[in-house]
Amino acid sequence: MKAIDPRLFRYSRNSRGFLFFSVLLAVLIALSTIFQAFLLAKIIVALFQERAEPGQLTDSILFLTTVIIIRSVLLFLTEVFSSRMSSRIIGELRENIFRALFKERSSVAISDRTGSITNLLTSGLSALQPYFAKFVPQLFIASLVPFFVGLVIAFTDPISGLIIFLTVPLIPLFGILIGKFTDVAVRRKWETLQTLSNHLFDLLSGITSSKVFGRANQQGKKLEDSGESYRKETLSVLKVTFLSSLALELIATLSVAVIAVSIGIRLIDGKMLLFPGLTVLILAPEVYWPIRNVASYFHSASDGAAAVENIFNLLQTQNSSEMEKREGIPSTWKIKNISWSELEIHFQDRNPIIIPAGKAEKGEVLVVTGPSGIGKSSFFSNLLGFNSLTKGEIRITDVHGSVLDISHVKLEEWRNLCSWVPQQPNFPPGTIDNMLRSIRPHLTEADAWRTLRDCGIKRSELPKGLSSEIGDFTSGLSVGQIRRLAIARALLKNGDVFLLDEPTASIDDISELELISLVNHLKSIGKIIVVISHRSKVMDSADRILDFTLNRQLR
Repeated sequence: MKAIDPRLFRYSRNSRGFLFFSVLLAVLIALSTIFQAFLLAKIIVALFQERAEPGQLTDSILFLTTVIIIRSVLLFLTEVFSSRMSSRIIGELRENIFRALFKERSSVAISDRTGSITNLLTSGLSALQPYFAKFVPQLFIASLVPFFVGLVIAFTDPISGLIIFLTVPLIPLFGILIGKFTDVAVRRKWETLQTLSNHLFDLLSGITSSKVFGRANQQGKKLEDSGESYRKETLSVLKVTFLSSLALELIATLSVAVIAVSIGIRLIDGKMLLFPGLTVLILAPEVYWPIRNVASYFHSASDGAAAVENIFNLLQTQNSSEMEKREGIPSTWKIKNISWSELEIHFQDRNPIIIPAGKAEKGEVLVVTGPSGIGKSSFFSNLLGFNSLTKGEIRITDVHGSVLDISHVKLEEWRNLCSWVPQQPNFPPGTIDNMLRSIRPHLTEADAWRTLRDCGIKRSELPKGLSSEIGDFTSGLSVGQIRRLAIARALLKNGDVFLLDEPTASIDDISELELISLVNHLKSIGKIIVVISHRSKVMDSADRILDFTLNRQLR
């Protein structure tokens, strides 16, 4: 990650004011540091060399006290301001991430594991607190204070200025060398944490099935191995951090010692006056410590630095100018069919997915089949505009012959025409009644039960009726019940296009026949239906079958 990533300005307005005030406070801290050194040196010289009485230095002492208080206040303000602004920036980033996930085109909303996203939104964003609250302010202090102080030292004592010029670059040099190891170690640590989060989420999601099939011990062993990998990577990061602190501390200490020895020798020889010597000696640590501290703070902010790339990738959507170019779908449109050429989708660290050309007609059922991992769910992601295509195009045709390319239409309007049941449905915490009314606010209780009955859910299955809780692990609903609730949600939306991803998985044969009957009813009223399934009864009811294994449409 860069020290100050320019993408930060794009996704957080608060960051602009934060950077401006950080620079301003750093300049004021630099000036107060210089004044403090001059006043302190002046008072010491007056007391010990000029034999002045303390009463004669009242004004200088008061002035020094004032400068020390001002400098302390500036450091306090930097701490408080950066802490508050970091909370605002993180809140703004979190809000933008949720907006990207739920409103626009983030492919992570579909393709990434839920555990990874949860970890990113919690631990990942929290890890940015040290980055904004400590590292960024210290970065500006380290950029401005050593510069101004170094200039004052060079004008006061050119020899000390030369020593600083030769030794200061050693700190960032060693910092960069050690930072390369830190970056690799932190990225490995972050990856193992992502793996651990995914394993934990998968284990909690499938804990019932694991118990039923006797796989709980094996899953527990995998979770234990992931935890052990995370422990080892964390220790590796700590080792590099301690090494970095030791190396930078030694460089800063030895550099100040060289300047002190140089000043001491020249003072003894009478080649240097006490006032400039004391001034340089007081100011010298202020050149090295800010740079050394910024390297130290970088390690404390390294977890956030590793997470921030994933955060920005999550937010990386088409810009507003591209969105403005997209055209709306006329309200009078009645979709006749969806057609697509051969599609090619590229993902990181895997071979591209090739999806065969095909068409889904109004009043027909298209069944998409093929083995797991071949790209069936990715195909739905492309139909809904969640993933970006590398090659190919998807078109929707009106009953009057008008054609629109999905990549050129407003996705929100297109998705409003689609009723989608994902392979693993999720609901926000709440009741079944809240979930159904979020789709149709004026839904009556009788209509709600009629819709649930059409999807195979009986009153006897829900002891608390429509007040039954959903959206968490304590809901008590089976996988099949959750899937049927998702189908009920899709029915209430009543889109022109129904996209059903494994709708008959985890349900019994009777419920499967009921859902097939429901699909046939939707076909009879002119809906476009695309079903992902490998069940023979579903395939027998299809009007068209698109087999990804054979890479062609069968009928």
